[in-house]
Amino acid sequence: MLPYKPIIVTLSGLLKYCTSHEHFRKLDAWYWSSVFTGRYAGSSDTAIKQDFDQVKEWLNENDKKPEVVREAENRIIDLELRKITKGALYKAILNIIALHGAKDFFTGQSIELIKLNDHHIFPKKSGIKLTNENCILNRTLISDATNKRIYRKKPSEYLKEMQNIFDDWDRISDILKTHIIDGNALKCMQNDNYEEFTKYREETIKREMKKRIKI
Repeated sequence: MLPYKPIIVTLSGLLKYCTSHEHFRKLDAWYWSSVFTGRYAGSSDTAIKQDFDQVKEWLNENDKKPEVVREAENRIIDLELRKITKGALYKAILNIIALHGAKDFFTGQSIELIKLNDHHIFPKKSGIKLTNENCILNRTLISDATNKRIYRKKPSEYLKEMQNIFDDWDRISDILKTHIIDGNALKCMQNDNYEEFTKYREETIKREMKKRIKI
């Protein structure tokens, strides 16, 4: 899921200048910064030229950090992920979940082994009062079969089914961590506490976003 097609132009132009691990880390930081800030959402000609020049210079001069990377460092904390229901940032976070090694809830298989799509963590028809239920904080990558299985269930209910399968809460916790769901968010799922769940998951996702742009 590529958030912005024009970003390919800058990316392909810079790749030939990357000759070390550090260069590729900087290229990654620029890429994620561009996505997180919506850099290529509008007219991209200026962004392509400016980013190419600035990133090329940064590859060999550490003190020449591109403007978009500095902007991302300052902006992530203020992003309101509860309002993100589609678009480039939505796709970017799903990409991070995939790169995090997302495993299916009931099979425990990785994303490479089965076809996964993005679905709700707190299902819309679970009977729990949800606000902004389609936001990225309530979405993750699971199989269609698993989605059908949890379709009308509260998290506390399908977590018990997971326990019956894996018989190990540590294993369940490890699976959920691949979806950027930490221990605090897991407790909220056990208690069917949607509001607190989204709060903790937002904090965890933002930490992962910051890691992507850190050099």
